[in-house]
Amino acid sequence: MSRCRDWCGLCYSGMRARRYYRGHFGWRARAKRKRRVKGSSMKKPTPRPEVFNGHDTPAPCKLSEKYIHLWHFIADDRWDDGTVRVPGAITLLLDQGWIKAAVSDKDGHQSAFVSADSLEALLRAVNEGLGNDTLEFRLWKEEAPQKKK
Repeated sequence: MSRCRDWCGLCYSGMRARRYYRGHFGWRARAKRKRRVKGSSMKKPTPRPEVFNGHDTPAPCKLSEKYIHLWHFIADDRWDDGTVRVPGAITLLLDQGWIKAAVSDKDGHQSAFVSADSLEALLRAVNEGLGNDTLEFRLWKEEAPQKKK
């Protein structure tokens, strides 16, 4: 109940959760925070090297040998004829027990989605879809001009 022996308007206000007064019902001393002095959170980014292993893609590994079409999709920056290509991207998602991949062809402005029940099956499906050209790509929507507020 209240801290006061008799009826008290300040305790009554605390019981009704309207306002709390020191020494009356509901009052809690606030924890004192220590003021921390920290440096600036803005740090100058370290410059990225222009060349990585002689080119802009990481070195091949066992997975890149197993899923060759997938590797070429995300790593190659040139077409077969030598023209510049924007490498694709793959985003992995988990949703209600399924693992899904959003395959984004940045050069063609299109995306496809693949789902499977395991990571191995998903990577295999994306690799086969890219190799056989059976992924159902959909073009990106053109961005409408923003309305002024």
